[in-house]
Amino acid sequence: MLLVRRGSARGLRVAAAHPGAQAARAGDAGRGFAVVAEEVRNLALRAKAAAARTEGLIRESLKQAGEGEVAARHTAGRLGEIVDGIGKVGDIVSEIAIAARDQTAGIDGVTGAVGNMDKVTQQNAASAEESSSAASELSGQAEELSAMVAGFQLQPSTEPKHQLPARSGAHA
Repeated sequence: MLLVRRGSARGLRVAAAHPGAQAARAGDAGRGFAVVAEEVRNLALRAKAAAARTEGLIRESLKQAGEGEVAARHTAGRLGEIVDGIGKVGDIVSEIAIAARDQTAGIDGVTGAVGNMDKVTQQNAASAEESSSAASELSGQAEELSAMVAGFQLQPSTEPKHQLPARSGAHA
């Protein structure tokens, strides 16, 4: 496109140069032709300037497009790093979740053990209370028995009624 505009501007300059020379040869009759040739020359100069501006804009656009491509590649690289980082974070979160499940299972085990210990402690306390009650009852019965026995008077006897057999030499 740029080459077409440059070629058009060059063609207009050539066309403007030849008719101007023709108008100069024609004298007064060619003055109108000279005015037209001057306009064509001015148009050619403006076309040349426009082509130069267009060329500059195209070059600047190409430069910016190249810079944009570099920025896009850089951004794509960074986004790749972010995606990798997100994957790593996901892995860490999964590991944390597994560890949390393991800890929950451990806590459940400890809770069960504490519950069992509480149950055994309550059973032991109940057994101790029963034993204490039984001991108190036996103590009361022993006191009653002792009072009953105290009411009897025994006479001393000279001969024992029962003799214990002698033990064989195992423990002697």
